[in-house]
Order: sequence, then structure tokens, then C-alpha cells
Amino acid sequence: MYYNFFNWLRNGGAEFDDIYFKEYGNERGVHSKKNIKKNSLVIKIPRKMIIHSNKPFKNKKLFEAIDIPNKNIHKIVLFMLQDMQSGESFYQPYYDILPTNLSNFPIFWNEEEESLLENSHFIDDIINRRNIFYDNYQKLSTLPNFIYTFDDYCIIRTLVGSRNFGLNIDNEYVIAMVPFGDMFNHDIPCDVKWSFNNTLDSYTMHANHSIKKGQPITDSYGKKSNSKYLLYYGFIIHDNDLIFKTLIDLKYNKDIDNLSKIRAPLIKNNQKYLLNGDWESNGVIELLSQLRIINADLKEMHYIRDKYSDKSIIPYISKKNENKTLKNFLEILEKEEDNYGTSIKQNKKQLRLCKNKNKKIALQIIIREKENINLLKEKIKFILYN
Repeated sequence: MYYNFFNWLRNGGAEFDDIYFKEYGNERGVHSKKNIKKNSLVIKIPRKMIIHSNKPFKNKKLFEAIDIPNKNIHKIVLFMLQDMQSGESFYQPYYDILPTNLSNFPIFWNEEEESLLENSHFIDDIINRRNIFYDNYQKLSTLPNFIYTFDDYCIIRTLVGSRNFGLNIDNEYVIAMVPFGDMFNHDIPCDVKWSFNNTLDSYTMHANHSIKKGQPITDSYGKKSNSKYLLYYGFIIHDNDLIFKTLIDLKYNKDIDNLSKIRAPLIKNNQKYLLNGDWESNGVIELLSQLRIINADLKEMHYIRDKYSDKSIIPYISKKNENKTLKNFLEILEKEEDNYGTSIKQNKKQLRLCKNKNKKIALQIIIREKENINLLKEKIKFILYN
């Protein structure tokens, strides 16, 4: 399969003499055959081997009239859906090596795997992505001769979403699928930089620095939180600074607040906060600001309104206000903790015994979210009682 793919690339004028493809278990990646110097060409893929969003496809004029987001991505999705079923595609060797098992992407997780997330807000991310996919599929299905199932669409949409490049071809921005260019694993900082070279009429990738023989060569998928890496690319990074955060919803109820009219100008419409365990983080600072407003008495509200009406961050107001604010925050955290249903100790025991990769990731998500809550609770108790 890979033999045919690499022959197809070479016959099409692709160049990748200094690298090779390697499989290890369920993973795969690109490695260097020899020492590669900084700025050296790592890979060249001619335009004709690339699938980009300006490729012609059936119903193109009708498609343009559909109100659908990410149109350039969907142009490729539609082209590939049609081209894969033609039976005589030029790109068949590329299609043959694309992953067929996408179970690592949360939208394909089964009920048992998803249930381990308990009440994590990440469940909403999964549901929202599924709903977006279904809505887009329904719009595409209005095209004449659209014969593809929702499963067909989800597979190709996920492949395109996780493997595409944004390129400037002929002074026009396009989304592109680049055979072999999409096989490099992610890291920050990465080993290569890429672009479309109009002089060579090819996608090119060059070394950012010298690369030793046998070394895995990495690209970058951008700096994202682990929830984004997992949702869009199907993996997490264990030492990622932007790890899973805990969602806290203040759920301020103005109907039971006799000062609601005075507070109203300073109360945010969106009362949901994604928090890690860092007391100095923006999320915690913003949440504390809102709680100081919500817990202020009439005198304190006049002070806040006079001094901070044009500010989004409300600092310490008074000892009384701060105590009420911190106790309120602690109560919110304890309620959120109770909503999970299991303890960190139970989750860590499950994790030790678990062999399913998706279940492990689900457990790692809720463990991190609960750890965030514990760190914040400890900080509040320290401030209140020391």
C-alpha cells in the first residue's frame, strides 16, 4: 500500500530523498535518512499531487449558493467524496493510505468511553461538534445526486479537518490536502517550515534547523489546549501547558437579588469560566471580580459603581466582601466537584487498570478537572483560615 503511494508520488515529480516513513504500533511518523542541514529541502510535492479547494467538482455552482461555514474545507470534502467513488481517481494511491480507523477522535467515541467523562464540559464540545457536522451534512444533502451517508461525510470531514494546510497558490488562499506532507507528527517547536513555492509550482518543506540521522521530524499543528488537540486531531500532549480546564458556571440569578438593578451594568452576560488550578490566571481573576460584585452590599455597590464602572476587573473591596466572595467561590467549587460522581482516587485506580486508549484519555480529562478544583479549594481555604 505504502509502496504504491510513494511510487505514485515519485512518478509525479515529488522529492523526499532524505526522509522515510515509519510505523510503530498504532503510531507512525517521518524520520530522517541522514543528517539534514538547516534550510535544506525536506519535501517537495508538485501542484498536481495536491488536492486543494479550487479543484473542480460536480455541482460547484449550486454548492456556492449553500450557506455553509468553512466553505474551502467543504469544497475538498465534496471533491473527495465524489472522487473516491469514481473508481478511477488519480489520487487513489493517496486515498488508500488514509486512516480508516478514526476512533481516537472523540466524535467517534462509543457510549462507554464517553460516559467516563462524567459531567465534564468536554462532553458539550463533542456534542456541539457532532451537531455542527450533522447540520453541515444536511445542507450538503440538498445538492442533486448527493448520495453519501452521514458516516461517509463524518469520516472525510474529520480527515480533511485534521490534515489540511492553508496555502497561497497563485496569490489566492486555499485549503489543501498534501500527500506525505500530512504525515509529519506535531511538536512545538517543530523541525520544519512549509509553504507553496510558486516558482517550483510545488508545496515545499524546509528544515528549521539541522536534523540528525534517524530523528523523527515534526511539523506544528499550532499551539492549542489539549481539548482542541483531542477534538480536532485525536491526540493529547501530556506536558502541554494548555491542559484541560474545569468549567465553572456562576449561574447568577438576578430574580432573587434585591440589588440586581444596581449590579446589572457590571454583570457579564456570559458567566462561564474555564479554569486551571492557577490562582493568578485570567479566568480566576475574572470570576473573582464578578463574585465581588455579586456579593457586594449596597454601600459596596455604590463604591464599585463609582470607581470601577468602566473596569472589567474588580479588585479587593473590603474584608467582609472578600470573605463572602471566597466562601461563595468555595461553595461553587464543592457543588461542581459533587456533580462528577466519582473521586480522583477512584479515577486514578481506574486509570491504572485501563487498557483502552480512549478510556484512559477520558479519565485523564476528569482527573485534571478535579485536580483544578482541589488546587483552587486549597488556595481559598488557605486565604480564609490563615
